[in-house]
Amino acid sequence: MPLTLAFGSCHRLHPGLEEQNLLSHISSQNPYAYLWLGDAVYADKRNNDIEGLREAYDTMLSYPPYSKLLKQVRGRIYGTWDDHDYGLNDAGKYLDDKESRKLLYLNFLNVNSDDVRRNRDGVYHTINIKENRENVKVIFLDTRTFRENHYIPSVGGIPFPLSPVIAAFSRFLVKMLGLGSNFTGDVLGEEQWEWLESELVHDGGVNIIVSSIQVLTTNPLVESWGHFPKEKRKFLELLDSSKTKTIVLSGDVHHAEFSKVGDVVEITSSGLTHSCSGPFYGFVCDIMLRTFEQHRLEGFYWVKENFGVLRIQEGEVGVEVYDGEGNVVGETRVGEREGGIVWEEVPQLLDGRVSWNFVGFVGGLLLVAVVMLRILIGFVGRWRKKKKNSKKKIS
Repeated sequence: MPLTLAFGSCHRLHPGLEEQNLLSHISSQNPYAYLWLGDAVYADKRNNDIEGLREAYDTMLSYPPYSKLLKQVRGRIYGTWDDHDYGLNDAGKYLDDKESRKLLYLNFLNVNSDDVRRNRDGVYHTINIKENRENVKVIFLDTRTFRENHYIPSVGGIPFPLSPVIAAFSRFLVKMLGLGSNFTGDVLGEEQWEWLESELVHDGGVNIIVSSIQVLTTNPLVESWGHFPKEKRKFLELLDSSKTKTIVLSGDVHHAEFSKVGDVVEITSSGLTHSCSGPFYGFVCDIMLRTFEQHRLEGFYWVKENFGVLRIQEGEVGVEVYDGEGNVVGETRVGEREGGIVWEEVPQLLDGRVSWNFVGFVGGLLLVAVVMLRILIGFVGRWRKKKKNSKKKIS
């Protein structure tokens, strides 16, 4: 009987959600444990406010589908945070009140009072699962607490219209023009790097590394390790030198996909309640993913709501991605290591730039322009509707 672990990210509560929530489909898979890959809650307009975060966590804990899942896995819900449950879109080490935010997150996960995370910076940690004769280590990274600003600091957390789109556009330009090719900004910080190296020891089992942001993607529009080339190279070299079978799980991007470089496999599952097929930019999401696909394994991606499941048996790992109806839409297997990374074949990954490609460049510009136009049209439409309603009240 395989050891079953479910995982997902990006869960925003909104009215009417309970009838169609993917958390219920996750429960139907009867997992041993559930892994949060980040963004377990969104505090919306109050997402930089401690009380707003507290309210979001309390609401989630009392939400029936989540309560059911928590009960079914007997409290075995583990995770790391990303920007929204950390407290601000695209945020890193310079966000204030990190200790208060950490305590809220640890309380949300019901972390023991004597856990090491209670007395050190960050939420990185390891859990060891020995069940059904399987030996699995899950290593949760913290890619927010210690992460430097991007080469061009993100404006995604500033509360003005189109700020997330402008942030994506700045990342795109930096990568396309190679401006950050020698950028040395940190992601994990010195202490977390030392801890990670000590955790990646060969013990004959399976290692699962959870990174809230993507590692292998060649898409320059999204947040990823690719915007921190020194750190990405260090991370991949560490995985390459490890003798263990290692799988990377990531979230954040509101779609699912399989990625591979050498024998490093990454499974992305993002979008439990919303995805890149949603309003404003949904119709260009597929084009974006087709434009930047050099990292992709077996050509698989999925732009609608999703969650993932790992089934581990005798050291072999089966991967399944499920849609909003609970149907399998993508699957793959991760076997024995095949011989490491051939660095010359790593696609547009380590030197801080995207290979110059006219179609990709024009396509990226067009994607950003269309997204900005769609959001602007929506903003103007809401403004006109509000103005019209104000006139009705006056009359």
